[in-house]
Amino acid sequence: MADVSAMERMLELLIPAASAGVVSMALLQTLKSVVPVKRWYHEQFLKRRLFANPALGQAWLSASVGASEDATRFEYFYAQDAEVLFEKLQTSADHALDFATSPAFEPLFEGLCVQLQIPTTARDQWVSYLDGKREDTAQSLIDNAERLRKAQSAKLLIQTLVRQYLAGLHLKLDSLWTKFNQLLAILLSAALLYNLAPLETLLGASHGAGIVVIYCFFGGVIAPFAKDLLAAFVDSRFERPGKVG
Repeated sequence: MADVSAMERMLELLIPAASAGVVSMALLQTLKSVVPVKRWYHEQFLKRRLFANPALGQAWLSASVGASEDATRFEYFYAQDAEVLFEKLQTSADHALDFATSPAFEPLFEGLCVQLQIPTTARDQWVSYLDGKREDTAQSLIDNAERLRKAQSAKLLIQTLVRQYLAGLHLKLDSLWTKFNQLLAILLSAALLYNLAPLETLLGASHGAGIVVIYCFFGGVIAPFAKDLLAAFVDSRFERPGKVG
């Protein structure tokens, strides 16, 4: 009987938390679909972490979104999912590496070399190879092969550093966004529990302010998972004794 009573008590506490979790998730999703929060977050994150150098930022954005005169093209760029956003940034960086000496991509390539502290030797070897003239004499063919080997090594080094840099920023952006959403869900769920849950019935008529704060906070923490916990408790409660899987 004690186990049944404890389980019923747990269900009484979980039901409001599950309801608050469902409502808060629905409200947050609606809010994010109406207010361009993600676009604003992407823009601020990239401007502070990736485009801290205005010249590099302008060159990278221009290479990523194109030369269209549409003033809203940057808004569409930042509004994309993080995966698409970083794929375009990576593609632009690859193009800048392949065409490092062309006027269209030279500012981006030079900016990347400065921002990522690319070794000067690797940068010079790659640029020299792109600018160099190839001759067909026997000695020139040997020299060209050696220059090609060094240039390919330099290109691989630069490409690896750029990809590692972007991958790290991508993980950081996703991590901060996830934590931001979790914090909002906890606060909103706690607020819903405080304002809508029958606290006197759940916690007793003599409950103090500290108990209310603790219940609402932990209710907010478990709210996103309360629905699954509630289902598990209900299943275990009504599972027949001796039932074989």
